[in-house]
Amino acid sequence: MVVLRIDFHRADTMWLIEKLSLYLETMEGALRESHQLDRDRIDSYVISSSDDLDDRSEELHVHNLLFQQDFPSKVRYSFLTLAYSVLEDRTKALADELIKRGIVVGRTLKKSPDEGHMQSVRRFLPAEYGSVHVAPALWEELFDFSLIRNCIIHANGKPDDMRKPLRFQDIINKTPGLSLDQGFVNVELTYCQHVVSMMQSFFNAVFEAAEFGPAETVVESK
Repeated sequence: MVVLRIDFHRADTMWLIEKLSLYLETMEGALRESHQLDRDRIDSYVISSSDDLDDRSEELHVHNLLFQQDFPSKVRYSFLTLAYSVLEDRTKALADELIKRGIVVGRTLKKSPDEGHMQSVRRFLPAEYGSVHVAPALWEELFDFSLIRNCIIHANGKPDDMRKPLRFQDIINKTPGLSLDQGFVNVELTYCQHVVSMMQSFFNAVFEAAEFGPAETVVESK
């Protein structure tokens, strides 16, 4: 007998995260293409005077400012904001699903005033799921991601304008793909990719612990 199995809740969550990865790849590719097109435009200038040379130098300066600093920052800031929205939405959906399936009984996902959303998720999850199957290092990275997102949303990526700015400095110092540039958080593509990876790891760990079915159709012969 052939059995087809798929867990639609898990499939929906993992597909949303996969779409984040595809979106990031598309936006970064478009940025690289625009970068090259603009550089080709500048390189095509006919230089016939010192004024032309000065104009070209000024255009190159603006080009480098936009495509090496400003545009990548905006693309990655917007991506991290979007990724966190998906994380928050799907953890809320996960909590509802765990209650619906009778896996969690007698409590709801509710954030206390002194905690962040992901701290409330850890408190909500049964210990055997949240503490055992989700590694402490992964929880810490998720909490750090939440703080970086808050800095982007509330201070345009400037830690000095946040409460406890030294906390952000600690995160930046220990996290590959993050740095400070003229007082603002600089985000490399590698960090955005890592955010997708840690979201996948988090949800898969909980889904496996709670014995959700697979995210894709599995054909079994019995």
